[in-house]
Amino acid sequence: MSVVIITDMARLDELIRKCVGKPVRILHDGVNYGIYQEFGTRYMAAHPFMTPALVAVAEPLAQGFKQMANLEDADRFVEKVARDAEGIAKANAPVRTGALRNSIAVHRPEEMGLPGDE
Repeated sequence: MSVVIITDMARLDELIRKCVGKPVRILHDGVNYGIYQEFGTRYMAAHPFMTPALVAVAEPLAQGFKQMANLEDADRFVEKVARDAEGIAKANAPVRTGALRNSIAVHRPEEMGLPGDE
């Protein structure tokens, strides 16, 4: 399983629209500088917090999906794994950026304010 990080907002909006109604959760931060903390800049070292969280839950997610009996079970499982990743990301977020740590959240695509497929 691989981790894909999308920084193109138009592409991200398109992908989220396609996920409406499926067992998907979006783990994100709510600050405009989170990407710089995650990957660094030429003036600042990286302080990854999302990537370690996603790596930590990748294997349990893959193994759990092998045991899913129906969509309802899958939705509950995805919610649990996303909440686990959220906790890990918050624990790994740089302490000096309390706003960043407090902005890390999990949402369903429908909760992101985007219209669904029509």
